[in-house]
Amino acid sequence: MVSELGSGLGIVALGLFGFVIVLPSRSRLFARLGADTAVRLHRRLATGLLALLTAHILAVVLADPSRIALFRFFGQPWRAQAAIGSTIAFCVLLVSSRYRRRIRLPYAAWRGVHVALAGGALLLATLHTVGWDRYLMTGVGLVALIANGIGITPMISILRTAADDWDPRRFVLVYGNRDADGITFREELDTLTRKLELAVFHVLTRPHASWSGLRGRITPAVLRQALPEDLRRWEFFLCGSPPAVDSSLTALQALGVPPERVHAERFVEV
Repeated sequence: MVSELGSGLGIVALGLFGFVIVLPSRSRLFARLGADTAVRLHRRLATGLLALLTAHILAVVLADPSRIALFRFFGQPWRAQAAIGSTIAFCVLLVSSRYRRRIRLPYAAWRGVHVALAGGALLLATLHTVGWDRYLMTGVGLVALIANGIGITPMISILRTAADDWDPRRFVLVYGNRDADGITFREELDTLTRKLELAVFHVLTRPHASWSGLRGRITPAVLRQALPEDLRRWEFFLCGSPPAVDSSLTALQALGVPPERVHAERFVEV
């Protein structure tokens, strides 16, 4: 619900942004408003746009707190960087407009900066929307990987390929092990979280006392902590020993995930 709200706010903000930009132009469409009215409306709507943008950011973070990591900018997916760049450009646009006289910026220079920032912010916002598969892209856009022990092997292959292809999709990996020493590819997974929109959740059945991550087996309660509330557009890939995979399948069934969205592979230790 919160995730859908965030998406809706983002789409509305993008549309309003485009309208705010063209409003003060000399288009015949707005000729009846008059120049003064158009400029005043332009300023009021810009304030409303800021409120919409703030609400959009809060909603998407509340829907999945792990997205806070995207604000680090460097090493993040390009669509997240586009969103950050657009937001910064828009904020600079507002500040430069409000305090133009205090910073003694000539009107001609300010207008040039104003137009450049507005165009750049709108372009980056559009790229963000196109790159975020939730809005416009088709096919599998949200991927959950659930692995136990050596079952991480095909999952790491999927993630490596995704990183090489600059895959824009969102990934979540839930990785079960006995203890921290048994976590395979730990450093590589940390690196992949900087190349992909990837959240990794380690689940240990026998952790050390100092372990601050998830504990126990991969149950519905554990998956609720790792996955977002809305699972309707997710595809699930499972790999591990038969008992581990069966347990994960039961957990997904308890969460209401349709069987056709679950792809499982069991391996037998020799």
